[in-house]
Amino acid sequence: MIGLDKTQMLNAFGSAGTQSEGLWEFLRDAADSKQLHTAKSSAEGLMSAILAQDGFTGAKQILEGKQGLAAGMSSDSDISKLTDELGERWTVVETSFKFHASCRHTHPAADTLLKAVLDHDLKPEDIEEVICHVHQGCD
Repeated sequence: MIGLDKTQMLNAFGSAGTQSEGLWEFLRDAADSKQLHTAKSSAEGLMSAILAQDGFTGAKQILEGKQGLAAGMSSDSDISKLTDELGERWTVVETSFKFHASCRHTHPAADTLLKAVLDHDLKPEDIEEVICHVHQGCD
């Protein structure tokens, strides 16, 4: 982050967590709001870190508290996975890139279709139907 100690980091998480979003209702009408999730969360996280550095406090148990993020989002969360190596391990290097403008779970199907189109010089009119089964989160 921006050079926060552990207390400041927890305060920043508390402030950012209380502003978190990420609901998936946008799928119902193909709204553009998905892009706001990462943009707004990143901006709010940076603002929360700056506030924490200046002494602004946040909920100390925003992740694991009775009314925290884990309780609000899951009935069987393992909070240790969220805080293990906090401030030491940066998982941004473990993320994947999205090569298609679609849910990441659809990418293998899109890649396969693209390969078939290129390998067989297919035109749109050559394809009558494509059926693929993807992760339930992509419905």
